[in-house]
Amino acid sequence: MVLLAGPGTSTDIVANYLDARVSDLVVIAEDPQPRAAMARRRARRVGWFPVVGQVLFVVLLQPLLERLAAGRRQAILSAAALDATHRAPSHRVRSVNDDEAVALLRALQPDVVVVHGTRIISTRVLETARCP
Repeated sequence: MVLLAGPGTSTDIVANYLDARVSDLVVIAEDPQPRAAMARRRARRVGWFPVVGQVLFVVLLQPLLERLAAGRRQAILSAAALDATHRAPSHRVRSVNDDEAVALLRALQPDVVVVHGTRIISTRVLETARCP
């Protein structure tokens, strides 16, 4: 089984959950997208005004909301018996759509691929993994 994943705590939770149930889990994690490049792409699509609002939200409000929700988050993880311990990926790639990710999928020939938190996956990558 291969977990094709983006960065983040939720990926650690999914990886730990699967690893407890599957003997041969391989985690391929893509690097996070540079925020400046992401903002430029969004600005080309929707304009700078909405992007500035999103950036202000992330910079000013998101840290506060994360602190306020920390207790509730921990209660949910405990109640569901989920493990959020950081799990180092088996392989790191710049993007799930890079040649390196395609080569890994070809070499591993997984029976199952679980996708969690990645960028939009290209047809070429999807066709490489000939499994559910």
